[in-house]
Amino acid sequence: MRLRRQSALYIDGKYKGYATGAGTYTVRRLKLEGGRKYTFYAVDECGTTSWGPSRYRMKSSWATFTWTLTCTGGGITPTTGSWTGTTSRGQPMSFEVISGGTQYQNFKVKTDFDFGSCYGTTETTVTSPGSISNGSFGSTGGTFGFTGQFSSATSATGTYQFSGLYIYPCGYLYQTGTWSANWTSSSLADGAESVTAAPEHPGRHNKVTIEYLEPSPREVKDVLTREWDELVTHHKRVVRRDFEAALARYNLENPMEGTPILARSLSSRSAKGAMVSPTSRHIPCEDCASVRLSH
Repeated sequence: MRLRRQSALYIDGKYKGYATGAGTYTVRRLKLEGGRKYTFYAVDECGTTSWGPSRYRMKSSWATFTWTLTCTGGGITPTTGSWTGTTSRGQPMSFEVISGGTQYQNFKVKTDFDFGSCYGTTETTVTSPGSISNGSFGSTGGTFGFTGQFSSATSATGTYQFSGLYIYPCGYLYQTGTWSANWTSSSLADGAESVTAAPEHPGRHNKVTIEYLEPSPREVKDVLTREWDELVTHHKRVVRRDFEAALARYNLENPMEGTPILARSLSSRSAKGAMVSPTSRHIPCEDCASVRLSH
């Protein structure tokens, strides 16, 4: 049976986050003339992983790599450390993963009860270690039992059951429920400070390398067209700014009666990329011939 699982992405050795099933990440600074070499590390949360083709699409001068991680068998290796969560009744629960993800210990569940005139909460802990096999674990028998299944290297769900647990002086508790938990911290030495964060390299990992990136001619044309339009727009702004500054200096250096010379408008030929030139203006003068200013 083929199952989709959660995968983690590393680009050039830097952790980028998780994606479930298929994911998309954007990589900046792609060079159109072949690109650069990127190495992808994906968490292998099954015994074997198979990769579909990693393809990309252009976003201006960026590239987006799309991958699909498919589990083909085997189990998930959970991250070693403390796990905490809540039950379906909103009560806390926790456990620890030890021995490199092959065992658990100190499975603890708190629950509430109500016998009418007697009610409250109780907490039960299974301290002894147990094995984790193919991503599953659990304990049955006695007055308390539970099951667990890791859905990724950092998340798990399961069930619990109280079967006649005696609570003095209320009575015998029979109750079933579910729980969900997430990895919260690594195992720490005595006196170390606890830090809650995503594991750097949860589980096993595979490596996929993309050697060359060759955009299609149309993609290159689209990118260059957008960049050319941006360049032309910038050129227009610079020309207008310089022209208005020159007119302002002319007005200050050549004071005269009547209306001062003003920058009325700028015009450009409709062809894309054409040079921009200011519109020529005639300056009215009552006692002299018409003066023409052109730039």
